Amino acid sequence: MKHGVVFNPNDCKLLTVSKMGAQLTIFNWYGKFFHLVSFILFLL
Repeated sequence: MKHGVVFNPNDCKLLTVSKMGAQLTIFNWYGKFFHLVSFILFLL
């Protein structure tokens, strides 16, 4: 039996890695933003 979509575990891994990368980038941005806000509040 051949299906139209061939399941490739490497593709799945790649997708997971890219998702994790995106989450880490967003988390990093939030971290920098939080530090900036706390720094500004500290200066006030």
